[in-house]
Amino acid sequence: MYTKRQLFIVVIITAIIFTVVGFFINRLKNNTFQAGLDAAYQRLISSGNASIAVRGYGYRESKNIGGFLKEIYPTKIILNVDPINPLADPKLKTRSIEIINKTKIYKQVEKTIEQQEQDAEEFKKKMKLFNENPEAEIPELPDLFNKQEIEISDLKIGDRIIATAENNIHDQKEFKALEIILEF
Repeated sequence: MYTKRQLFIVVIITAIIFTVVGFFINRLKNNTFQAGLDAAYQRLISSGNASIAVRGYGYRESKNIGGFLKEIYPTKIILNVDPINPLADPKLKTRSIEIINKTKIYKQVEKTIEQQEQDAEEFKKKMKLFNENPEAEIPELPDLFNKQEIEISDLKIGDRIIATAENNIHDQKEFKALEIILEF
């Protein structure tokens, strides 16, 4: 019969062995933080929480980001990003957006009833063509707003904007904007 002390030592040695073996198996699989993060996103998506994972910055490639203006300079703006996905890096809550020569700044302008009706008719025609030929590209929904070009001086702290970059910015703290839209 084993004494309590012997049993305790056996349990400790077994725990150490399993911990070391688990550590090395984990290392052999090359399990990284990113792999774990991807698994967490996939779990969110499969559990019906795709809106959190897919919309959230820091998971999928993104060239657009939205939020509220925190600071405005002649060639740069600081953006407080909308509540980011709970799994994203908290450091990305604030972004620095450089305004370059080819940056276009617009504000959204509401379309007239006639423009909306015309867009709806065009969309119906495109959908009819798509239904006749499922191989065709799915038509995009018409925009609800027109864009009117403005200057950076027309932006104000607290305005809500959407910035678009040329490259993937999902994990970029700073980037150059191609387009900035002041939301309606």
